[in-house]
Amino acid sequence: MMFCSLSAAQLSATVATCDELKPANIQESIELCTAHPGCKMIMRSYESCAKAKTFFEKLKAAIGDGGSGWFGRRKVLSEHVFEAHLSDVAKKLDQEPEVKKKLLGGLDEASRKKKREDLQKTWGSNVKLGLLEYVRAADDDTLSFNNGQAIYIGTVKDGRTYQHGTMYFSSGTIIRGKFDYVTPRTSGDVDKIYPDGRRRVGYDDYENTGKPLKDMPQHVAELNGDIYEGGLDGNEKRNGQGTLKDANGKLKETGTFSNGELYIGKRYDESGAIIAQVDKPAEARKQAEDKRLAAEAAAAAAAQRIAEEQRARDEANAREEQRRVQAAAIAKGNADKAFKESIAKLNAGELFVLATKLDREGNADNALEARSALVSRFPNHPLAATAAQQMAATSSGSSQSASNAAGATSSAPSSPTKAAAASSASPPKYPSVCERNLSKLNNLVYDRKIRQAGALYDLFLRDYNLDGAKVLEPCIGTSASAARTYKAAMDEANRITQYCSGPHDKRLECRQWGDGASENQGNPYDNRAWYTGWKADVDRALADPQNFSAELGTAAGANTATASTTDAAADRCAAKLKSIEASFNAAQPSIPKNSVVVLSEATMWMLTESINIIESTCPNSVNYRGQAAQFRQTLAQTKQVCDRSSTRPCIAQLPGRAPGPPPPQAASPLKPLENKPPASCEPSSSTGLSFTSCAREACESGGGSFAIGSTGCAGCTRAGGSWTLCPKGSGGVNSAQ
Repeated sequence: MMFCSLSAAQLSATVATCDELKPANIQESIELCTAHPGCKMIMRSYESCAKAKTFFEKLKAAIGDGGSGWFGRRKVLSEHVFEAHLSDVAKKLDQEPEVKKKLLGGLDEASRKKKREDLQKTWGSNVKLGLLEYVRAADDDTLSFNNGQAIYIGTVKDGRTYQHGTMYFSSGTIIRGKFDYVTPRTSGDVDKIYPDGRRRVGYDDYENTGKPLKDMPQHVAELNGDIYEGGLDGNEKRNGQGTLKDANGKLKETGTFSNGELYIGKRYDESGAIIAQVDKPAEARKQAEDKRLAAEAAAAAAAQRIAEEQRARDEANAREEQRRVQAAAIAKGNADKAFKESIAKLNAGELFVLATKLDREGNADNALEARSALVSRFPNHPLAATAAQQMAATSSGSSQSASNAAGATSSAPSSPTKAAAASSASPPKYPSVCERNLSKLNNLVYDRKIRQAGALYDLFLRDYNLDGAKVLEPCIGTSASAARTYKAAMDEANRITQYCSGPHDKRLECRQWGDGASENQGNPYDNRAWYTGWKADVDRALADPQNFSAELGTAAGANTATASTTDAAADRCAAKLKSIEASFNAAQPSIPKNSVVVLSEATMWMLTESINIIESTCPNSVNYRGQAAQFRQTLAQTKQVCDRSSTRPCIAQLPGRAPGPPPPQAASPLKPLENKPPASCEPSSSTGLSFTSCAREACESGGGSFAIGSTGCAGCTRAGGSWTLCPKGSGGVNSAQ
């Protein structure tokens, strides 16, 4: 009983009373183990009766009949404790070829014997092979660490671990191998059993003692029987190149490991076939790409939703604007009707005074209506001749503005050097100089804070669109966005022109200033002032297109934006129109002061001649197409006034001259612009023209703007379309739009 009590005192409290440990042979192993400091520490780490029993049975088998100590008794050695503490799985590591070489010094007895003989020739008889022989030879001195929580048995020098030995820990860890002199940790070949039963045979870093040496092959027996051969990181996780086999030695994984897992490599099934190609970096990239695509899809969906919401708001605003315009048109019609009814009861003097008052208030349309009523109702009244002269003066002013506009379009472009320097400093902010100028023009309108309220057919809005087209026209051959905006402006201007040239009551719908020029009557809008400021800015932009908006930033093609501003046909129109105007002014002294008929016929002659010049000389000019429509409208009004005052049909003629050609038919829509490039411009002896001269003549004769591109192709831009003609062999493509 005393024997059992002493043995039980050395065990942990959990297994001290286990029935499995009471047999005499187990008690004998316990007694032998307590005599070895390392064995005594390890047996206290067992908390399971079955595992403790297995340990003592293996210890007895490892000791065998040898190892005699004092009084002939058997003695426990460090290698016995290590063998007894090994699990069956960890024991399989001894069969790995590289492990055999490290522990025993060779794969078999024959190779070890030859190696020993070779070493003895150099070093004498006292040579050792493999880690186990070094540890076995050093199994003598003992050191204690960490308040008895660790025991070292091996070579000791100056009270420190030195060279080879075995370290035991209260946790159940056993490490045998080469130890550092400075710190009691492994530094070299090592064979380690972990508390959970895993085992590692490898090489520990001599600089970072106690840790596996990076890039040095390690052999690890896992709890599930797997055997790993390869690199480990500082936390003893699989890292770098390695191979993993199962308990039967069959390949499971091979490749590069990271943080304990296969990072790039292959996985195998039990038959040795590859079942997976692992590439964690590629998987991470794919996941990142999938995440990015999902984010882009979500953003696109959100953008589409926002666009749909905006479209719904725009449609609602458009409906509201249409309702407002319709209401304004009805209100305007009612106001015109009321005005006509109010002036029907006025006499000649009252009509003349009212017209003068309306002129001062800026209401030119109603002033014209009052004068027309005066001339038609009281043709023989002295004030009728004055009213007719005032109406003719208004028509003459329209002709003068046409000449001024024509002169503005032929202004010379400024030096391209300044624009080129600006464009090289930073990426262009605008697709073209023309669009930059148009942006500034609109900004200036907003800055003046003069409000306008134009209806659908107000003529000042037609002129506003024509002005914008003039600004954009030089760039439509080089900027797609300028061409689109230009076309939209021309379409809107033509819509108003054609409508107001048709059989509509122009006095109700086609007013010059609409119903906005009534600021003096309490209306906050002033269309006349709004357009007057706009027109002045447009003239400045046309006079110096390169520098007009230079402060807004660079524009693409700034050095060539005005290359096509020269319009030969428009210049010829301007010269002929000035000649007609000079003839009209020269005839003024021959017109009797009170003759409404003679003055009206002279005005009709000037308008008729101007229309014929435009249609024969520059029918495709953006500037003069709109002027021709205005002249037709004024011509019809003037003839109506003249016919009411004459006993015969009025004709277009100057005093002392034969009657001119019959006036053009009024209310005819603008004929569409032709858009046909010449059939060919290849040089020939019959014409004597070069390709460039031929293309230029064909373009400018139709009122187009001509330019030569970098490939040698000729481009012609017109108000109604453009064409491109390329010489043979240039690689360019002919086109017409």
